[in-house]
Amino acid sequence: MYVYICRLVYTAVFLCGLVSYGFPQSPKAVFKHLTINNGLSQNTVYCILQDREGFIWIGTEDGLNKYDGYEFTIYKHNVNDKNSLSNSQINALLEDNQGNLWIGTSDGINFFDRNHNRFSHIYTISKSSSEANDYITAFLQDKKANIWVATYNGLKLYDPVNKMFISYLSENDGPGTANKKVQTIYEDNRGMLWVGTSKGLSFFDTGKRRYLPAPPVLQQDSKLTGSAIRAIKQDKKGNYWIATETGGVFNYNPEKNTCINYRQQANGTNSLLSNTVRDIFMVDDNEIWMGTREGLSILKDGRFSNYKYDKYDPDGLSHNSVRSIIKDRSGNIWLGTFAGGVNIFYAGSNNFTSFAEAIGTRPGLSHRVVSSILNNGNGTFWVGTEGGGLNYIDRKKNLYQSYPILDQQKKLISNNVKSLCKDQNGNIWVGAFDGLANFNVKTHMVTVYRSLASNPNPGENQIYALSATDNGLWIGTNGAGLQFMNPKGRITSYTHNSKDVHGISSNNISSILKDVDQNAYWIGTQRGINYFDTNTRKFTQFKYNSSDKFSLQYNSVLTLFLDSKQRLWIGTEGGGLTYFDRKNRRFYAIDEKEGLTNDVVTCH
Repeated sequence: MYVYICRLVYTAVFLCGLVSYGFPQSPKAVFKHLTINNGLSQNTVYCILQDREGFIWIGTEDGLNKYDGYEFTIYKHNVNDKNSLSNSQINALLEDNQGNLWIGTSDGINFFDRNHNRFSHIYTISKSSSEANDYITAFLQDKKANIWVATYNGLKLYDPVNKMFISYLSENDGPGTANKKVQTIYEDNRGMLWVGTSKGLSFFDTGKRRYLPAPPVLQQDSKLTGSAIRAIKQDKKGNYWIATETGGVFNYNPEKNTCINYRQQANGTNSLLSNTVRDIFMVDDNEIWMGTREGLSILKDGRFSNYKYDKYDPDGLSHNSVRSIIKDRSGNIWLGTFAGGVNIFYAGSNNFTSFAEAIGTRPGLSHRVVSSILNNGNGTFWVGTEGGGLNYIDRKKNLYQSYPILDQQKKLISNNVKSLCKDQNGNIWVGAFDGLANFNVKTHMVTVYRSLASNPNPGENQIYALSATDNGLWIGTNGAGLQFMNPKGRITSYTHNSKDVHGISSNNISSILKDVDQNAYWIGTQRGINYFDTNTRKFTQFKYNSSDKFSLQYNSVLTLFLDSKQRLWIGTEGGGLTYFDRKNRRFYAIDEKEGLTNDVVTCH
């Protein structure tokens, strides 16, 4: 093997803040998207519900979707099927305390028969009525189990005995008036109904069955009295949050008789993204999510964090207009958007930061495919890519650096990095598709190693695995076996010999892992795993055996991992995840049949 030294040319890109809008310190939010590409019937989502069985129901502009976490079952109106939905536009969903599913459409209410997978219909107005279609906008089951329905023809109460609806119109709800268009209903802790209409708030006393005037402080602001009310929520302190179509969000404190209006500010700093707010979700008293026409605004501890659609951010919002927000029983938050389907924010996902490829003006990694990651400590990482060379990330300084691997003539050796490790001096060993390099982190000098043979094995320069020791470096190649290089650069090779039962099982090495025994290593190959005792220089092979159900179930090994209890886990290329029981020398496989997402398992 020959050696030469040169200086790496590097490029530095400074990341000027996470992907956020409005308040500059917005943390990165990562969303999973469910759209028509995943099987959703339509990308305009009006409502979302999780039922008592755990299914997620999604109401769209064209169809009702039942999601089981993997697949969608879609229900639509069919003119030739009387048991189908009465209309395919789904505006509201409710599961009552008896487990009945209420579906509000643009033409009536539907009940879903879970046993027979069919629908029955009921209407809040007579089909011979001169009124417009029976447009349903919201449901509410009150503390007494009564079902209230918001419609474009006023507030309705369901009479379960006679299976009909009683209509409650305020004295201002004459024919054709905006007040008749009820958008939302909320029951407060006194049993009073807050009725949000297309022209302000109304209050309904369910005991006396009559409307009451709003508190004076809520009648003074024309932005509230003249705007459509989209959502009403109450926090644990007893304060009310009111989302409007044109006036932003109002926070009413009944104890202090005050009302604060949150609106979009001209400079966009620490304010709502838009004055059009379609839904509100209370995470807790100190964190409120607001779905607006221009993105998601989160008010936490008096400051706004804002999130908008960014075509360069694959993990961001899929569309700006957020129309509905719910939280499932696992704590995940689901957002329905106007044209981007569903966005899911998984509980705890704010602990993760995505590092993607640099696109356009957005800084990032030098290549999208990441092959290896080395934790350098203190929030810094070395990242190997399959086409962009070596990358360095400093999360605290918001810094990206990329290092193409060049030889002494400044010709590119290989930007296809397969493996990384750090030696006792803190320098980085880089295993690439066409050679081995040692990068001095202080001087940025690189030492490149290649085979001295005139006609080397093609795999000898393909370095797929590395492990540094105090007295040398273990090197896993893609065809030339396992090698050990001492500090002077001398190589000792261990190659497969079919006649040697104590030799290595394959020359294609994918992973090298130091065992809890300091004198031993686990070697992952394309033909099983090997336990290598460095004192005896002997390998113990573990491979698939069709007559032994406790043998390794798949030979092509991609990765090896020792957990905190020193248990060995094996990731395979098609056989799932395998656990090795050291005491009994048995292997136990976990694959797709046991619920694993995919049978190809790797990690770095």
